Amino acid sequence: MSTPDEHTDCRWQERRRVARDLHDHIGGALATARRLLVECGPGVDDPGRLAAAQVFLHEAEDHLRGLLGELVTATELPPLGEAIEGFAAEAAPPGLDVTVKITGNENLVATAHRRALFLAVREALRNTFEHAGASRVAVSVRTTRWWVHAAVEDDGRGFDPERATDGEGRPARGIASMTQRVEDIGGKLTIESSPVDGTRVDMHLPLRPRT
Repeated sequence: MSTPDEHTDCRWQERRRVARDLHDHIGGALATARRLLVECGPGVDDPGRLAAAQVFLHEAEDHLRGLLGELVTATELPPLGEAIEGFAAEAAPPGLDVTVKITGNENLVATAHRRALFLAVREALRNTFEHAGASRVAVSVRTTRWWVHAAVEDDGRGFDPERATDGEGRPARGIASMTQRVEDIGGKLTIESSPVDGTRVDMHLPLRPRT
């Protein structure tokens, strides 16, 4: 698993690459097209320069479209099962049995809602990995025409959700983050936990029916 410093270095290098592409390819083509158009000012009839400027403008447009396509692809969320399993493979403690079950057509869920749901599931898993001392954790996501339900259930030591605060009477940060993410997309999150029965986090999100 990459360290935070390695992640930062990768982001820095990617930003440098994008900036370099914008400058060298798009900026260069636009600058050349602008110069050619300026040289074809009032009273100047030079079809050759106008045609050349058009070529450079098309070059800039094509490169920009390709760069935007790369950025969109890089930020797309893979299928939920793949995304959850990928996170678990990187972050789960050694020996913890993590199972993931996905049913239904997740394409019925809006992309932004899928991302928020994944982030909430990831936070629930992170809490389990760090605090539960569990031997097993099961993740399930079921999508129907009318709703999507996600659950994260472990056999760990459990806790009292009502008493899980940040020391100032507010919900613990992880619980607050999960709850806000789900509520922001119109859903509801509930937590059931006890010292002997482990913890179960349920997330319910109504979907708008499609015709």
